[in-house]
Amino acid sequence: MRAFHFTQAEFALLAIKHWRLKVSRFDELNDPFELLGAELSQPQFRKNFRDFKRWTSDRFGLLCFSRSRKSPLLWSHYADKHSGVAFEFDIDDEVVNEVHYRLRRHVLDVDARIRQGGFSEDDAIKLATTKSTHWRDEQEIRVFVNLADCSRENGLYFERLSREIRLKNIIFGPLCSLSHHDLAKVLPKGERVGVYKSRLAFKSYEIVYDKSFKRMVVDGRA
Repeated sequence: MRAFHFTQAEFALLAIKHWRLKVSRFDELNDPFELLGAELSQPQFRKNFRDFKRWTSDRFGLLCFSRSRKSPLLWSHYADKHSGVAFEFDIDDEVVNEVHYRLRRHVLDVDARIRQGGFSEDDAIKLATTKSTHWRDEQEIRVFVNLADCSRENGLYFERLSREIRLKNIIFGPLCSLSHHDLAKVLPKGERVGVYKSRLAFKSYEIVYDKSFKRMVVDGRA
């Protein structure tokens, strides 16, 4: 599956240099309803879900991508107001989890789950891939990772790029000041990526490829 990951320019260079992506944790995401996509009108169940969210956030993280590279909202929110970049990946379908956008929250039989010893893996995935329709424009897909398998640095977790998550191209935002020379300085030896530049569309509210900028291929340091 082709998917895009947006980030600031300085973090993009670090990601390329170390050939990795920063792992997000559920309790640090910008949606406070993460893992709380169930109907929680009964007070006795709210603690169960808070405990579930805390337990999950301590053990699992996620890499966040979008199907879209054209949304000005994504470029603004996640790529430093269009001055960052979008990474373009090929991701194996087997590790992809699509986010489902719902108007109403799931109704789960929490009593039954408690009697059975807790949430099943299917329950956990359903909750981890449910968001409000307010977020629909993000067209998000997720790759879940075990934090124990990630590298850790300054309290942050990182997942190395792999055969399952392959970086194909880097798209400079309309206001990005990076050049292909900046990428060549940090790209690991033996790796190569394509480079595009984007611009504001002339006929729609989209971010599109700047066709005056010919795609370049950057090779890693010799």
